Amino acid sequence: MGHENLGDALPYRVSAEEMPSPTPLADYFAANEPSLRAALYKHGAILFRGFDIVDGAAFGAAATGMAGPLLDYRGGVARRRQLGHGVYNSTEMPADRTLAAHNEKSYSASHPDLVLFCSVTVAATGGATPLADGRRVWQRLSTRLKEALRTRRITYIQNLHGGVGAGKSWMAAYETEDRAEVEALLTSIGARFRWKPDGSLHVEETVSPIKVHPVTGAEALFCPADTWYRSTSDFGSGRTGADRGAEEFPQYCRFEDGEEIEPWMVDEIRSAILAELREFAWRRGDVLLVDNRIALHGRASFTGERLVLVAIAMDEPR
Repeated sequence: MGHENLGDALPYRVSAEEMPSPTPLADYFAANEPSLRAALYKHGAILFRGFDIVDGAAFGAAATGMAGPLLDYRGGVARRRQLGHGVYNSTEMPADRTLAAHNEKSYSASHPDLVLFCSVTVAATGGATPLADGRRVWQRLSTRLKEALRTRRITYIQNLHGGVGAGKSWMAAYETEDRAEVEALLTSIGARFRWKPDGSLHVEETVSPIKVHPVTGAEALFCPADTWYRSTSDFGSGRTGADRGAEEFPQYCRFEDGEEIEPWMVDEIRSAILAELREFAWRRGDVLLVDNRIALHGRASFTGERLVLVAIAMDEPR
């Protein structure tokens, strides 16, 4: 079993290909948990290769063994389907489009600490899951922008339709048609919400754009403002929300005090993330463990068939 120390590169790699006999991934993780967690907190992500995790059931078992109880994706903005307990497909979007790098659910107080991926079907070309170290992204930002983000929180707004409209419905977002269940969930995480006359749901959450890691104390950018900015809000059919009223946006963000985020801020965040993106080539059976408080992840465009599974969890060492 070899650990490939890539220094500051993403991801750190663990290979089973030199093992004299097969070892289940969850068993290997349990036997080496302290050193693997140290590597995760240092590098932000670990790629496990050669453990032959090739379907949803095997991935769910391995992910649970490594990270503990898997979480549901309720409240998430990405379009995805649940394929098993705590196991989802990755974001559903056209193959020719690129998904910008982001921290999972960084727009919500209910974000996961860990994100796990499993490559089941490798694309013919492209299809990478690019990673960026949010600590390095933060260091790239100008002093002017850092000061603005240190002193102001960001409010993320979702307008979830009631069955017809742009973006996700509230039923799809919260995996239920029970309004009381949705209200209880939103209340539990401190979100502000209101039902609109047309049956849609307006949700607001205010979150710090900086994440201080609870173990290392390192600061990282934790802010999807570049994808929630009004001009990038997607209304489907190639339309964006640059000139739309606030209540029409499926999702957008502003500062907590109501002021708009300025275009130069969004441009600087986007440029810093792009400068830090790193890619690796998926192999069938790969499992990627990401510390969501450190590393951003995205998706490159691709051709052919591609299936990457996803699970999320909290960081609870056993």
